[in-house]
Amino acid sequence: MKQYSKLFVGIGCREVLPLLIVVWLCYAHNVETADAEAKNLAELNDICELIKTADSPAPKLTITPIDDTTITQIEQINITLAEPEWTSTFPTDKIKEKTDAPPCGATDKGEKCKEDWLKWQKLAHDTKTKESRHNQLLIPPDKLMSAQGRAAAAAAAALAEEAAEIAAAYAENYPIAASTLAEQFKKAIQKAAYNTETPAAAANTKCEATGDTDRKTACELSDVGKALCQAASCPCAKGSGGDAPTETHCGNGIAPTAADWNAATLKAAYATIVTAFAKAKTLAQAPQAILGGLQRFLAKTKTLGTGTGVGIYIGTQQNQLDCQAAANIACIDLRKATTVTTDNAATGIEWELKIHEAASKLQEAQRADEAAKAASRQLRAIKKQAEAIYTTLATAKLAESPMQVATKKPEMLSTQEKTVQAEEKCISAKDAEEYKAKTGCTYDKTKTKCTLSEEGKQKAAEKANQEAGGNDAKTNTTETILLSLTMSFYRLHFCYYN
Repeated sequence: MKQYSKLFVGIGCREVLPLLIVVWLCYAHNVETADAEAKNLAELNDICELIKTADSPAPKLTITPIDDTTITQIEQINITLAEPEWTSTFPTDKIKEKTDAPPCGATDKGEKCKEDWLKWQKLAHDTKTKESRHNQLLIPPDKLMSAQGRAAAAAAAALAEEAAEIAAAYAENYPIAASTLAEQFKKAIQKAAYNTETPAAAANTKCEATGDTDRKTACELSDVGKALCQAASCPCAKGSGGDAPTETHCGNGIAPTAADWNAATLKAAYATIVTAFAKAKTLAQAPQAILGGLQRFLAKTKTLGTGTGVGIYIGTQQNQLDCQAAANIACIDLRKATTVTTDNAATGIEWELKIHEAASKLQEAQRADEAAKAASRQLRAIKKQAEAIYTTLATAKLAESPMQVATKKPEMLSTQEKTVQAEEKCISAKDAEEYKAKTGCTYDKTKTKCTLSEEGKQKAAEKANQEAGGNDAKTNTTETILLSLTMSFYRLHFCYYN
């Protein structure tokens, strides 16, 4: 029995093994055939990712707004350091309306002066109490009109102007809101995918393909370059009614048979192709990801040289320059977008340009957000400088020599004028006896005349210089204070920005 069993097993193995090998080879052959024909799946996957990204909701872009409160606080410090006589012209009982503003003095200013008046009036109203001031410090009028006060006011005004310029530059360079950029991105990428900014919802009517009269012309750049949905048919469609190509270059389930390659036929073909999109990933709505997906697709461009010329294409080729209906040919003809074009110049691929446009909207939002954050940092630094100037003035003691406002300088005589005065005193002596009473004079016996001696001339010159120096010293007191405060302002400016 054991002997029989061994024999049966041995015979069974020898008979069954060839059958298993045949079955395995047939199965392997079928898989290889399918894989060999699906040569364009990588290209289709890239198209799927780009189109799925177009189908996804518009991105929620964020641009951090500039903090208007910071600018207002800088302007409040600026007005609290202004001349009291000027600030007192603004009523502070309540915030006024435009109808309360005084009329503009010059007709060419239009309504701008009223807007400015309302701005300053509101600032004056909002800073009228001690509690509304920085560190709750009030500065009396005499200190505001001192040398330190006027220097502080000049520094604060410069800071307020700088803050206004930063805000204005940002508004000018980045005028578009985040929501608008998101909408523009959505429209551009949908245009790239479907040749329309507002595609239909149904898959069989979604693709606004231009189409043409046959496969060759429909897959040339002038047609296939308008929409990715049409570009998807060129590497995947089989021939209609058994015509070439008979291969399923994107797999058995993704093989539409476009009859005449017109617009209606291509819309229907896209409805078949879109079934392959289910598992494809959606690209991140970031410029790097969008452009990366496009670059991966275009990187699959190939070149084919024949005896009659050069073909440049994406997909599968077989010894032809174009993408005609022939065996083992399923491609997108890109020759007109390259140096081998037969036209006068290369033509741009419309869906490529639209994808770049879409990515640029995302980049613009990123730049605007970064610029807004940088501007806010600058404004916060300026605010700290303005606060430091205000606190320094509020807590400082007045200089002993306050600034003289609109006063006439004492008249100073030159050295020559002083010498003439002394000479006249000597000449007024009538005789030698009277000359002796004059200091710095000498008596000329030959002319019986009293004149100014060399010693007298020297003393007159010294007196003139002393008087001039004394007045310069008085004048320089104010200049020194202003210079000191100005240098302090620039040191603060340097510290906060460096």
